[in-house]
Amino acid sequence: MIELEEINNGEYNGADPLTDEEMVKIFEHPDISSNSPDGLLRRVFLWVGCCTARRGGSYHSIMASHFKKRDDGGYNIVTIHDKTHQGGYYHQTNSNQQPVHIIPPDEPGTYGACHDIRKYLSLRPNNAEENFFLRINKDIKENWYSTFHLGRDKLSGMLKEICNITGIDCTNRRIVNHSLRKRTAQKLNDEGLDSQAIMNVTLHRSIAGLNAYRTQNEKQKLDIAKLTLPGISKDILMQENLEKSAEDLNTEQRIENLSSQEETKTEPFTEIQNITIPLKRKDDLIDNFRLKFVKCSNFTINITK
Repeated sequence: MIELEEINNGEYNGADPLTDEEMVKIFEHPDISSNSPDGLLRRVFLWVGCCTARRGGSYHSIMASHFKKRDDGGYNIVTIHDKTHQGGYYHQTNSNQQPVHIIPPDEPGTYGACHDIRKYLSLRPNNAEENFFLRINKDIKENWYSTFHLGRDKLSGMLKEICNITGIDCTNRRIVNHSLRKRTAQKLNDEGLDSQAIMNVTLHRSIAGLNAYRTQNEKQKLDIAKLTLPGISKDILMQENLEKSAEDLNTEQRIENLSSQEETKTEPFTEIQNITIPLKRKDDLIDNFRLKFVKCSNFTINITK
Protein backbone atom coordinates (compact mmCIF):
# COMPACT_ATOMS: atom_id res chain seq x y z
CA MET A 1 0.00 0.00 0.00
CA ILE A 2 2.78 2.41 0.93
CA GLU A 3 4.57 1.67 -2.34
CA LEU A 4 1.42 2.26 -4.36
CA GLU A 5 0.88 5.59 -2.65
CA GLU A 6 4.41 6.66 -3.55
CA ILE A 7 3.93 5.65 -7.19
CA ASN A 8 0.81 7.80 -7.50
CA ASN A 9 2.52 10.46 -9.62
CA GLY A 10 4.44 11.60 -6.58
CA GLU A 11 1.31 13.05 -4.99
CA TYR A 12 1.62 11.08 -1.75
CA ASN A 13 5.18 12.18 -1.11
CA GLY A 14 4.65 15.60 -2.71
CA ALA A 15 7.50 17.14 -0.77
CA ASP A 16 9.90 19.45 -2.56
CA PRO A 17 13.64 18.74 -2.15
CA LEU A 18 16.19 21.26 -0.93
CA THR A 19 19.12 22.12 -3.16
CA ASP A 20 22.76 21.63 -2.20
CA GLU A 21 23.18 25.41 -2.07
CA GLU A 22 20.29 25.65 0.39
CA MET A 23 21.74 22.85 2.52
CA VAL A 24 25.09 24.65 2.71
CA LYS A 25 23.33 27.88 3.66
CA ILE A 26 21.47 26.06 6.44
CA PHE A 27 24.57 24.44 7.92
CA GLU A 28 26.49 27.74 7.85
CA HIS A 29 23.76 29.68 9.65
CA PRO A 30 24.68 30.74 13.22
CA ASP A 31 21.46 29.28 14.63
CA ILE A 32 22.49 25.86 13.32
CA SER A 33 25.74 25.86 15.29
CA SER A 34 26.80 22.86 17.33
CA ASN A 35 27.70 25.25 20.16
CA SER A 36 24.10 25.53 21.36
CA PRO A 37 21.58 22.82 22.29
CA ASP A 38 19.07 23.97 19.67
CA GLY A 39 21.70 24.21 16.94
CA LEU A 40 23.23 20.82 17.73
CA LEU A 41 19.83 19.12 17.76
CA ARG A 42 18.99 20.63 14.37
CA ARG A 43 22.35 19.67 12.87
CA VAL A 44 22.04 16.06 14.03
CA PHE A 45 18.52 15.93 12.60
CA LEU A 46 19.80 17.14 9.22
CA TRP A 47 22.75 14.73 9.14
CA VAL A 48 20.52 11.76 9.93
CA GLY A 49 17.95 12.84 7.35
CA CYS A 50 20.51 13.30 4.56
CA CYS A 51 22.40 10.07 5.21
CA THR A 52 19.45 7.75 5.84
CA ALA A 53 16.77 9.26 3.55
CA ARG A 54 14.11 8.36 6.07
CA ARG A 55 10.42 8.81 5.51
CA GLY A 56 9.09 12.01 6.99
CA GLY A 57 7.13 10.48 9.82
CA SER A 58 9.66 7.88 10.94
CA TYR A 59 12.11 10.07 12.86
CA HIS A 60 10.30 9.46 16.14
CA SER A 61 11.14 5.75 15.89
CA ILE A 62 14.93 6.32 15.86
CA MET A 63 16.53 5.12 19.09
CA ALA A 64 19.94 5.96 20.55
CA SER A 65 20.82 2.27 20.51
CA HIS A 66 20.48 2.25 16.71
CA PHE A 67 23.79 4.15 16.44
CA LYS A 68 26.81 1.84 16.38
CA LYS A 69 30.37 3.14 16.24
CA ARG A 70 32.52 1.99 13.33
CA ASP A 71 36.23 1.22 13.46
CA ASP A 72 36.88 3.97 10.89
CA GLY A 73 35.33 6.64 13.12
CA GLY A 74 31.93 6.68 11.45
CA TYR A 75 28.58 5.31 12.56
CA ASN A 76 26.24 2.58 11.44
CA ILE A 77 22.56 3.38 11.89
CA VAL A 78 20.34 0.32 12.08
CA THR A 79 16.97 0.86 10.38
CA ILE A 80 14.12 -0.75 12.33
CA HIS A 81 10.74 -1.17 10.68
CA ASP A 82 7.57 0.44 12.00
CA LYS A 83 3.97 -0.76 12.03
CA THR A 84 3.16 0.57 8.57
CA HIS A 85 6.16 -1.10 6.92
CA GLN A 86 6.22 -4.78 7.73
CA GLY A 87 8.60 -7.15 5.98
CA GLY A 88 9.98 -6.88 2.46
CA TYR A 89 13.28 -5.43 1.31
CA TYR A 90 12.66 -2.19 3.19
CA HIS A 91 13.26 -3.87 6.51
CA GLN A 92 14.99 -7.14 5.90
CA THR A 93 17.94 -8.23 3.81
CA ASN A 94 18.55 -11.69 2.44
CA SER A 95 20.61 -12.50 5.52
CA ASN A 96 17.66 -11.72 7.81
CA GLN A 97 19.46 -8.67 9.18
CA GLN A 98 18.11 -5.16 9.54
CA PRO A 99 19.32 -2.65 6.91
CA VAL A 100 22.18 -0.40 7.97
CA HIS A 101 22.93 3.14 6.86
CA ILE A 102 26.50 4.43 7.11
CA ILE A 103 27.47 7.82 8.45
CA PRO A 104 30.94 8.22 6.91
CA PRO A 105 33.81 9.45 9.11
CA ASP A 106 34.58 13.16 9.04
CA GLU A 107 37.39 14.32 6.79
CA PRO A 108 40.61 15.12 8.70
CA GLY A 109 40.50 18.56 10.26
CA THR A 110 36.74 18.99 9.81
CA TYR A 111 33.78 18.86 12.16
CA GLY A 112 31.05 17.04 10.32
CA ALA A 113 28.27 14.56 10.94
CA CYS A 114 30.23 12.22 13.20
CA HIS A 115 31.52 15.06 15.37
CA ASP A 116 27.99 16.37 15.89
CA ILE A 117 26.44 12.95 16.53
CA ARG A 118 29.20 12.00 18.94
CA LYS A 119 28.76 15.27 20.85
CA TYR A 120 24.99 14.90 20.94
CA LEU A 121 25.17 11.33 22.26
CA SER A 122 27.65 12.40 24.94
CA LEU A 123 25.24 15.09 26.17
CA ARG A 124 22.32 12.71 26.62
CA PRO A 125 21.45 12.17 30.30
CA ASN A 126 22.20 8.64 31.49
CA ASN A 127 18.59 8.12 32.52
CA ALA A 128 17.10 9.55 29.30
CA GLU A 129 14.41 7.74 27.35
CA GLU A 130 15.62 5.47 24.59
CA ASN A 131 14.39 7.81 21.83
CA PHE A 132 17.27 9.46 19.98
CA PHE A 133 15.76 12.95 19.75
CA LEU A 134 15.30 14.54 23.18
CA ARG A 135 13.68 17.74 24.39
CA ILE A 136 15.86 20.71 25.24
CA ASN A 137 16.12 21.51 28.93
CA LYS A 138 14.72 24.81 30.16
CA ASP A 139 17.80 25.18 32.35
CA ILE A 140 20.70 24.25 30.09
CA LYS A 141 23.28 25.06 32.76
CA GLU A 142 22.64 21.64 34.28
CA ASN A 143 22.04 19.57 31.12
CA TRP A 144 21.44 20.60 27.54
CA TYR A 145 18.81 17.92 27.03
CA SER A 146 15.94 16.52 29.02
CA THR A 147 15.37 12.86 29.83
CA PHE A 148 12.14 12.97 27.80
CA HIS A 149 11.85 12.44 24.07
CA LEU A 150 10.96 15.19 21.61
CA GLY A 151 7.22 15.27 20.83
CA ARG A 152 5.99 13.85 17.55
CA ASP A 153 4.47 17.15 16.39
CA LYS A 154 7.64 19.11 17.20
CA LEU A 155 9.80 16.57 15.42
CA SER A 156 7.49 16.38 12.40
CA GLY A 157 7.87 20.11 11.77
CA MET A 158 11.63 20.20 12.33
CA LEU A 159 12.79 20.86 8.76
CA LYS A 160 10.19 23.56 8.11
CA GLU A 161 11.25 25.28 11.32
CA ILE A 162 14.91 25.08 10.29
CA CYS A 163 14.14 26.62 6.89
CA ASN A 164 12.21 29.48 8.49
CA ILE A 165 15.07 30.17 10.89
CA THR A 166 17.75 30.13 8.19
CA GLY A 167 15.83 32.17 5.61
CA ILE A 168 15.21 29.44 3.04
CA ASP A 169 12.51 30.53 0.59
CA CYS A 170 9.63 28.07 0.89
CA THR A 171 7.22 30.05 -1.29
CA ASN A 172 5.06 27.70 -3.38
CA ARG A 173 7.09 24.76 -2.07
CA ARG A 174 6.10 21.98 0.29
CA ILE A 175 9.06 21.69 2.65
CA VAL A 176 8.57 18.95 5.21
CA ASN A 177 10.83 16.31 6.79
CA HIS A 178 10.19 14.13 3.76
CA SER A 179 12.04 16.75 1.67
CA LEU A 180 15.35 15.37 2.96
CA ARG A 181 14.47 11.93 1.64
CA LYS A 182 13.60 13.35 -1.75
CA ARG A 183 16.72 15.51 -1.75
CA THR A 184 18.99 12.51 -1.12
CA ALA A 185 17.34 10.41 -3.84
CA GLN A 186 17.62 13.25 -6.36
CA LYS A 187 21.23 14.04 -5.45
CA LEU A 188 22.33 10.42 -5.87
CA ASN A 189 20.50 10.31 -9.19
CA ASP A 190 22.23 13.52 -10.34
CA GLU A 191 25.59 11.99 -9.40
CA GLY A 192 24.93 9.16 -11.85
CA LEU A 193 24.36 6.29 -9.41
CA ASP A 194 22.34 3.37 -10.75
CA SER A 195 18.86 2.62 -9.42
CA GLN A 196 19.93 -0.30 -7.23
CA ALA A 197 22.61 1.77 -5.51
CA ILE A 198 20.06 4.50 -4.75
CA MET A 199 17.53 1.96 -3.52
CA ASN A 200 20.15 0.62 -1.11
CA VAL A 201 19.99 4.03 0.56
CA THR A 202 16.31 4.92 0.23
CA LEU A 203 15.24 1.29 0.81
CA HIS A 204 12.60 1.43 -1.90
CA ARG A 205 11.35 -1.97 -2.95
CA SER A 206 10.81 -1.13 -6.61
CA ILE A 207 12.16 1.20 -9.26
CA ALA A 208 8.63 2.51 -9.79
CA GLY A 209 8.56 3.67 -6.17
CA LEU A 210 11.98 5.27 -6.51
CA ASN A 211 11.00 7.15 -9.67
CA ALA A 212 8.50 9.21 -7.67
CA TYR A 213 11.50 10.73 -5.88
CA ARG A 214 13.76 11.65 -8.76
CA THR A 215 13.66 13.48 -12.07
CA GLN A 216 16.17 13.91 -14.86
CA ASN A 217 18.35 16.98 -14.44
CA GLU A 218 19.09 19.33 -17.32
CA LYS A 219 22.42 17.69 -18.17
CA GLN A 220 20.82 14.25 -18.37
CA LYS A 221 18.03 15.59 -20.55
CA LEU A 222 20.56 17.25 -22.87
CA ASP A 223 22.66 14.09 -23.15
CA ILE A 224 19.57 12.04 -24.02
CA ALA A 225 18.50 14.62 -26.59
CA LYS A 226 21.94 14.43 -28.23
CA LEU A 227 21.66 10.65 -28.50
CA THR A 228 18.58 11.07 -30.71
CA LEU A 229 20.72 12.78 -33.37
CA PRO A 230 22.10 10.73 -36.29
CA GLY A 231 25.74 9.77 -35.95
CA ILE A 232 25.84 10.33 -32.17
CA SER A 233 26.57 7.40 -29.88
CA LYS A 234 27.18 7.03 -26.15
CA ASP A 235 30.92 6.65 -26.82
CA ILE A 236 31.05 9.91 -28.78
CA LEU A 237 29.01 11.66 -26.13
CA MET A 238 31.29 10.38 -23.39
CA GLN A 239 34.34 11.63 -25.28
CA GLU A 240 32.72 15.06 -25.67
CA ASN A 241 32.05 15.19 -21.95
CA LEU A 242 35.64 14.24 -21.17
CA GLU A 243 36.96 16.92 -23.52
CA LYS A 244 34.60 19.47 -21.97
CA SER A 245 35.82 18.54 -18.49
CA ALA A 246 39.44 18.85 -19.61
CA GLU A 247 38.70 22.22 -21.19
CA ASP A 248 37.07 23.46 -17.99
CA LEU A 249 40.07 22.26 -16.01
CA ASN A 250 42.48 24.07 -18.33
CA THR A 251 40.41 27.23 -18.05
CA GLU A 252 40.56 27.07 -14.26
CA GLN A 253 44.32 26.55 -14.43
CA ARG A 254 44.77 29.55 -16.71
CA ILE A 255 42.73 31.72 -14.36
CA GLU A 256 44.82 30.52 -11.44
CA ASN A 257 48.04 31.31 -13.28
CA LEU A 258 46.84 34.78 -14.21
CA SER A 259 45.85 35.45 -10.61
CA SER A 260 49.24 34.27 -9.45
CA GLN A 261 51.00 36.55 -11.91
CA GLU A 262 48.94 39.50 -10.75
CA GLU A 263 49.75 38.80 -7.12
CA THR A 264 53.46 38.18 -7.50
CA LYS A 265 54.09 40.52 -10.47
CA THR A 266 57.05 38.36 -11.39
CA GLU A 267 59.28 39.68 -14.13
CA PRO A 268 59.99 37.24 -16.97
CA PHE A 269 63.39 35.59 -17.16
CA THR A 270 65.41 37.35 -19.85
CA GLU A 271 68.71 35.60 -19.33
CA ILE A 272 70.20 32.48 -17.84
CA GLN A 273 69.79 32.47 -14.09
CA ASN A 274 71.11 30.02 -11.54
CA ILE A 275 68.79 29.19 -8.68
CA THR A 276 69.99 27.28 -5.65
CA ILE A 277 67.39 25.85 -3.27
CA PRO A 278 68.69 24.01 -0.19
CA LEU A 279 66.94 20.78 0.75
CA LYS A 280 66.80 19.41 4.28
CA ARG A 281 66.74 15.81 3.15
CA LYS A 282 66.63 13.96 -0.09
CA ASP A 283 62.97 13.01 0.34
CA ASP A 284 62.08 16.69 0.08
CA LEU A 285 62.94 16.58 -3.57
CA ILE A 286 60.07 14.20 -4.21
CA ASP A 287 57.55 15.11 -1.53
CA ASN A 288 57.80 18.83 -0.92
CA PHE A 289 59.72 20.40 -3.78
CA ARG A 290 57.73 22.56 -6.19
CA LEU A 291 58.72 25.33 -8.56
CA LYS A 292 56.30 27.55 -10.41
CA PHE A 293 57.54 29.21 -13.62
CA VAL A 294 55.77 32.24 -15.01
CA LYS A 295 56.36 33.60 -18.54
CA CYS A 296 59.16 31.13 -19.18
CA SER A 297 60.14 29.17 -22.25
CA ASN A 298 63.02 26.89 -23.23
CA PHE A 299 64.31 26.42 -19.70
CA THR A 300 66.48 23.60 -18.36
CA ILE A 301 66.57 22.27 -14.80
CA ASN A 302 69.77 20.62 -13.59
CA ILE A 303 69.53 18.75 -10.30
CA THR A 304 72.75 17.93 -8.50
CA LYS A 305 73.39 16.34 -5.12
